[in-house]
Amino acid sequence: MQKGFSPIFIVVILGVLVITAVGFVVYLQYSAPKEQLEQTACTQEAKVCPDGSAVGRTGPNCQFAECPEVQDETANWQKYTNTEYGFEFKYPEPGLISGGKVGSHLYLSLDNISVEINNSSVKFRTVNIRVTPINYSGYCDVDNNTKAESYKFNDIIFMERKYGEGGNVSKGYYYEYFTSKNNDCFILSFALQGSSTEEFLEPVIFRQILSTFKFIEQ
Repeated sequence: MQKGFSPIFIVVILGVLVITAVGFVVYLQYSAPKEQLEQTACTQEAKVCPDGSAVGRTGPNCQFAECPEVQDETANWQKYTNTEYGFEFKYPEPGLISGGKVGSHLYLSLDNISVEINNSSVKFRTVNIRVTPINYSGYCDVDNNTKAESYKFNDIIFMERKYGEGGNVSKGYYYEYFTSKNNDCFILSFALQGSSTEEFLEPVIFRQILSTFKFIEQ
């Protein structure tokens, strides 16, 4: 009799090995954590953060990672609150606010603030905050301000106008931001003293002040 494994025995052994391997793979699939099964390859997109860094997508839902925390430069600013018209905003020291209500209008001036432009200190001529009836002079009529651009701060849409004094930027220039709520038009106007520049240069402080503007309960 010839010694060794018979062909039938070898086939049986191979069959057992194949069944065992398949069973092991199935076991791994069903025993893996649900999060691992749902993990998909994330796209290589990047989101630019306020500090200039970038973060990519990660996690089972391929969401963007959190941006690094950015220091709030307005944290220690002074705050102006008007409960009658229902708004507030912050401004840097040593800013001084004056003015008040005249008839159906509110006129405020924010003075004594300087900004840096091209490494030179430029003093605000004034910052005006006005609240007027929405139908007054068409200020908040978007249809009459086709050249205005829109910006969003704290979920509030502001329209922006910019112009030079008498058409001449060297005499001074203005940025106006306006929005509306209920029957009132809110206008924040930034006026700078004359400058040799022939371009509209918007100091960062404009947007910083706007970023603190909020509507509050009246």
